[in-house]
Amino acid sequence: MNPSQPTPGEDLANLTRSGSQLADQSLQLGRRALHNGAEQLAQAADDARAQGSSALRHLVDGTEDMAQQGWNSVRNRSLQARDATTHYVQAHPVASVLMAAAAGAALVGLAALFSRHPGAGR
Repeated sequence: MNPSQPTPGEDLANLTRSGSQLADQSLQLGRRALHNGAEQLAQAADDARAQGSSALRHLVDGTEDMAQQGWNSVRNRSLQARDATTHYVQAHPVASVLMAAAAGAALVGLAALFSRHPGAGR
């Protein structure tokens, strides 16, 4: 045989070595890709958590603002009603006393109606 030409056994050994090296390289590339994918997934999870936390904080702040606005609105309206009542009573004292007496009499009548025992009228 010619010494410069490899034998079939040498060809097979070279081919096996090349295949083994290729498998090792593929395995290393797969590990790196898996590691990079895991890092990207972890980063995406961290980003999503940060965005969710920010959105939740924004929602809470908005809710607190709306509650404060509602409270301020109720407070302002009650102050306006109190002022209007005060002005009416000052402008019409006799009518105000008569209305208060009528309201009181109506409440006493309702209380008497509901406080009767069901068997007392027989």
